[in-house]
Amino acid sequence: MKTKFKLSIAIICSLIIINEAPAQSFWKKLGKAAEQIGKELITIPADSTGTKSTATETKTATATETKVNINPFKDVVAISPVNGLEINILGCEPSDKYVVLVYTITNRGPEFGFRIRGSSPPYKSNAIDEFGNQYWLKNYFGNVADNNGREAYNTLPTDVPIKIQTVISNVSPQANKLTQVKILSSKGDFIIKNVPIIRSNVSVQSSTTSTDCNEALDAQKINDIFYKKYGVMPSKRLKINDNKLLYYHAKGSDLEAMGCFFIFEKNNCVWNVTKIEEIGTLAYGSTIDSIQIVSVQGKDYLYYESYMTGGSAGNYDIYFGLYDYDMYQNYTIDYSFYPTKEKNKSSVNLISSDNLKFKPVLSDFLRNRMKLSSRTEEAKKARTQRRTYGK
Repeated sequence: MKTKFKLSIAIICSLIIINEAPAQSFWKKLGKAAEQIGKELITIPADSTGTKSTATETKTATATETKVNINPFKDVVAISPVNGLEINILGCEPSDKYVVLVYTITNRGPEFGFRIRGSSPPYKSNAIDEFGNQYWLKNYFGNVADNNGREAYNTLPTDVPIKIQTVISNVSPQANKLTQVKILSSKGDFIIKNVPIIRSNVSVQSSTTSTDCNEALDAQKINDIFYKKYGVMPSKRLKINDNKLLYYHAKGSDLEAMGCFFIFEKNNCVWNVTKIEEIGTLAYGSTIDSIQIVSVQGKDYLYYESYMTGGSAGNYDIYFGLYDYDMYQNYTIDYSFYPTKEKNKSSVNLISSDNLKFKPVLSDFLRNRMKLSSRTEEAKKARTQRRTYGK
């Protein structure tokens, strides 16, 4: 049963555009916008028979705001496959070659979980502008990315707004409206229509993002720093200290995507990207995971595992890595597995990076992690089975 919402939102925030001068944090600007602008919300739910119930309208305004005429989203209409959801548009703005539609979904019913889907096959979520151009999109469901246009799973708790960011690629600079945004989900299709693209003449600084020098860095603010630079939410965020942040995310197209670590450092209240370290390709099901900060002899490193798929013979590689984010050094052991039918012949080669020759403690740490890995255990079982049965 579909519920039709007519949306009208009065909070317009500068989510993507980054000023050259130091700017206030996203949430401070959002709070100020909320104080200055009244809010109108019209909800038209469908009852159990599929007919529309009487519309309810609520309006609020501050004591100093007696008249509100600015509301670019007053004509936006959304169709939801799930009853009891309220959609709140926060913004729709360009960033580089993307347009980012930001909104919240509030579930007024019992908590449930579901998946939203992007445009990577077999899924066909898309956006269409007023000229009929069709665009690829991907989603960030809360802090969960959809794996480059595939699926993102999250739960919708009762009466708690969850933010969704829909990132639309290669939108024409002449487009001023998204006539339709279609987002597939495990519960059906979400349709959002007549969304204006709020364009600005504010210049974008390509290498830096500003922040309030004294603000505390919670999880949302750390995500916002990366988002303001790249227009997407990071796959993983880690706070090294108050002046240094580390993120993991992929760059490039689906079949050429490269998993990367991004280091941001703050200087004079401005966050700069000081290092991008390429870790490994993500094509054809390869993954980079198990990312965490570990301590080895009193020094912190970033630990990760990079699984690289191989060919049709069933071969693959697993890189066990330690990244020194102070010295920008990457230490790895490559566990290279290749199936063989010959008895008593090892099908595993261990290849260490050259810099591990002078770091025996790091080498021992990685080898111990390798022994504990479920992936290498599966390889052992496969080799044992082939030796036993001669296959």
